Amino acid sequence: MQGVYYYLGHVFDFFGEPVGSTLVVLVLLVLCLRLRRARTAVLAVAGTLLTVGAEFVLKPIVGRTIHGSFLSYPSGHTAFATSMALIAALLVIDLRRLGRPAGLALILATTILAGAAMGWAEVGLGAHYPTDALGGFCLALAVIPFTAWAIDRLCAS
Repeated sequence: MQGVYYYLGHVFDFFGEPVGSTLVVLVLLVLCLRLRRARTAVLAVAGTLLTVGAEFVLKPIVGRTIHGSFLSYPSGHTAFATSMALIAALLVIDLRRLGRPAGLALILATTILAGAAMGWAEVGLGAHYPTDALGGFCLALAVIPFTAWAIDRLCAS
């Protein structure tokens, strides 16, 4: 990775680090609350915590390393970016009252774009293997819908 791509990779990487990711979650949380979308606000926090928690638990179980000792699978940066994109897409679908085809298209476009961008950055910076990024992407696609389902069940009770 050279020149402008190197710096762009670092910008993406920043938003997967603790300070950057906290800022992203806070912005999404405030936006959800201002738009009176409490369930989506809960999903932004709970979904993020569960995705990052699952990644934290999976890394030592899988035991895959990069550069000798850094656990790499799945990519937490990619899982986070995909989670945020999916939650943002769900917010837009709710606000715009998009039907299934348009909603699915939005979800596919945003999650693939976010996951690919963060995966590209992490692989380009040498922090992950491509399959680590794919694992993080898939982890978010498993955790966020399950979390949304659980929140809906709890709110319906």
